[in-house]
Amino acid sequence: MRVSGRSGAVLLALAFAACGGGGGGKSTTDATLSGMQTSGAVAGQTGKIRLTFTNPLPKPTTVMLASLTPSVAQVADHVDIAAGAISADIPFTAGAIGEASVSAQVGDVTLWDDAEVVDRVRLTELSIGDGEAGAQALAEVGLNIRTADAVDVMLSAATPGVSTFTSFVSA
Repeated sequence: MRVSGRSGAVLLALAFAACGGGGGGKSTTDATLSGMQTSGAVAGQTGKIRLTFTNPLPKPTTVMLASLTPSVAQVADHVDIAAGAISADIPFTAGAIGEASVSAQVGDVTLWDDAEVVDRVRLTELSIGDGEAGAQALAEVGLNIRTADAVDVMLSAATPGVSTFTSFVSA
């Protein structure tokens, strides 16, 4: 199973939600690795891999990790997840600018996702819906990577008095 890690348009209320999957016919008490989503990161900083399981882990579980391009995204070779967890956030170190496929394996289930490393987070798209006087309009922003944590986006109106914005929002 391969899970896409490409970034796209980001709503102002960015959710770092994991991709889902099924339990493969196992009982509801079994816990299977079912989702993996990898953030992007700025070179020299830390990104995040979010793993999800079909159910809470019945016992401590070791997840094997690998990066096909460790010079771009360096991961530990394994991580131990505590019993009872239904998800886990695992850091990775962002090195050179580029993209690296990373994997997580528990038993016979291996998931892949892409970690993108950039020189800085950039606004790539701004879309503001039409609005009437006194009404609110939805604004969407796109970033060059999927971020692990909220990003503050500063907004201002080109013509003060015609449009007003909250001074910044988290995306």
